Amino acid sequence: MRVRTCLALAGLLAACSANPSPVPVLASPEDLVGLSGRWEGTYESQETGRSGSIVFNLDAGRDTATGDVIMIPAERDRRNYQMDRSMPRAPQMAPAEVIPIRIVRVRGDRVMGRLEAYRAPECDCEATTLFRGQRTGDRIEGTYVTEGDGLRRSRGRWVVERKTHASGAP
Repeated sequence: MRVRTCLALAGLLAACSANPSPVPVLASPEDLVGLSGRWEGTYESQETGRSGSIVFNLDAGRDTATGDVIMIPAERDRRNYQMDRSMPRAPQMAPAEVIPIRIVRVRGDRVMGRLEAYRAPECDCEATTLFRGQRTGDRIEGTYVTEGDGLRRSRGRWVVERKTHASGAP
């Protein structure tokens, strides 16, 4: 099961890279240099049980980036069942969802932003996620808050690490 999940995530990460969403990055030229490169990481919420992957790319000298969050629904949200002739009731995993990062602001080593609105699996309602973090070298750690009508406000933690520096970046 873990191998299948890892393969699905690898496919989703490749899809994110193939169809990047432009993300405005509001920052000074110096702060843009500090954020340039390819960042990869994860997030998780103890409150909701959801987790997933984060990918973010910023080319040196640019003020727009590409980035997505892959949300893996919590085990309790995997309620869809399909009928299969070989198995009368085989559970079907709820699909992972790719959520674009909409905007990023950087001030010094502080990073904040928001994700595009999406349908929360636990209530089938629109959700908004705001995040903030602190960059230390090639690592950013932070927290996020998700809320929406019909959705209990939840919190979580995220971390990304710079995997490669953008060409032209120190």
